[in-house]
Amino acid sequence: HVTAAAWPLLRDGARVAVCGGIVHYESDGPDGWDAGRWAFLNGVPTSGFPRPTKIGDPVVANDAGRSIIVESFIWNELHRRKPYLEEFFTKAHEWIAEGKLNLIETVMDGYQRIPEAFVGLFSGVNVGKMIVRV
Repeated sequence: HVTAAAWPLLRDGARVAVCGGIVHYESDGPDGWDAGRWAFLNGVPTSGFPRPTKIGDPVVANDAGRSIIVESFIWNELHRRKPYLEEFFTKAHEWIAEGKLNLIETVMDGYQRIPEAFVGLFSGVNVGKMIVRV
């Protein structure tokens, strides 16, 4: 897994943003995010991860003498972070056009695959956004 490969390379004070980890959201009610479970499933040492955590609250993981900040976020919560939102909408279009930002999607064809796609959201079969083309 990419996270497990990158984790040992992170420096003290590194920040890790986690988005799209819907499979990890049900740990402690609807607002919970189990950072320890996220670490375990991604091949990251789980010591130093408190659990559970409110979605959007940063977690400071202490691993091998390093403090690494891991933060989950939800797209619709970015309204609290203006002016970054306006900057994102301006720059993201440019970056996509220039090939600096690549969109990764899992596409399933056919109306009959909607149940399979929905279940796949919770088992991690998709990479990026899950789309069903009908």
